[in-house]
Amino acid sequence: MLIDTGSPVTILSENLIKKVDLGTSGLSRVESTLSAADGNKMKIKGQAVCEIKIGNNEFQHKIIFTKLGKLEGILGMDFLKCYECEIKLAEAKFLIAKQVINLKQHFSTTCARIKLRENRVVSPRSETFLKGYVDGEFSGDYGMIEPNKILFLKKGLLVAKSLNNTKEKEIIISVINLNDNPVKLKKNLMVGTLEHVDLVSQEQETNRDKTQGNLPEHLKE
Repeated sequence: MLIDTGSPVTILSENLIKKVDLGTSGLSRVESTLSAADGNKMKIKGQAVCEIKIGNNEFQHKIIFTKLGKLEGILGMDFLKCYECEIKLAEAKFLIAKQVINLKQHFSTTCARIKLRENRVVSPRSETFLKGYVDGEFSGDYGMIEPNKILFLKKGLLVAKSLNNTKEKEIIISVINLNDNPVKLKKNLMVGTLEHVDLVSQEQETNRDKTQGNLPEHLKE
């Protein structure tokens, strides 16, 4: 089970529907939509109130069922707030109902999402610079934008890879429309992810006079 403070809801894999003895008829409809880390909408099977066992205690909570890949479930902020959970990151401890649960870190290739700050229209056969922002936690001063492939496959848009200062309030995104028609983009659309970079080398100033001193006379200005 993954604890994810970035998820507003608690989710279980649809593979566990039979295990909790629900069946699809025991699920109620979910009105809201969920988005995966890549920005795509998740196909929701339904929701139900189930028992979740953590340590020695069982908790009744509303769960949404969907595909989660290799994960069995995600404890979201709704659960964490409801049961007044505490997460001690430095000690890798999870506190719930006077219990202390040891945590293991889960590594993800996705660091943070880059989303659009406003609604925009990208003109046909042209490049447009859009304003975006970082959605999620990101450690480090610089990050590389990795484009969301769905924008190219479904909308015919190319998002440029670029190095950005993550401390700035706005991220500038270069988008090229390969279509003959304009493409509308909605506010908060995920255009890519922000990935860590190891090192940003700074340009060194050259001493022109010193360099010229080492040149033969016929090569100097």
